[in-house]
Amino acid sequence: MQRRHFLDTAKVTNYSVKRAEHILDEMLEKVDRVIQKVSDNLPNKFPSKIYRPIFEGMKLAKSKIQKK
Repeated sequence: MQRRHFLDTAKVTNYSVKRAEHILDEMLEKVDRVIQKVSDNLPNKFPSKIYRPIFEGMKLAKSKIQKK
């Protein structure tokens, strides 16, 4: 998924591209805090093989979607 996919979808649906960008940027700003909050609330013995790939995927998606 790339940033342009979100913005193209906004255009096709007659949604404000400026508003879509704002929402997308707000969401991306929260990714690291969300990961930290979820991580802090996981049980001590929660398997890292489950949460690590999810967190890494979120970080990768964030890096692909952010403005360059």
